[in-house]
Amino acid sequence: MLTSTKELLEKAQKQAYAVGAFNLYNLEGVKAVVNAAEADNSPAIIQILPNILEYGGTPLVKLFIEAADSAKVPMSVHLDHCDSRNGYDLDTM
Repeated sequence: MLTSTKELLEKAQKQAYAVGAFNLYNLEGVKAVVNAAEADNSPAIIQILPNILEYGGTPLVKLFIEAADSAKVPMSVHLDHCDSRNGYDLDTM
């Protein structure tokens, strides 16, 4: 279930646990993180680096968002080390 990073981290801080954040590059990585998070019943953060926005473009970003949204545990998608959204409107993907 797609959740905001802020919400994930605020809950983790209140309940004193860590949330894993993973820079991912492809479908296999996303599947591995979602499967592990669900197996551990633990939230996770999918991070996208600027070069991934250039490499995979909109289709890859959509895949990451859809994977996070379809997960059985809270997950967020975070633009890691990005100066801007690089022309992407993630709210409409």
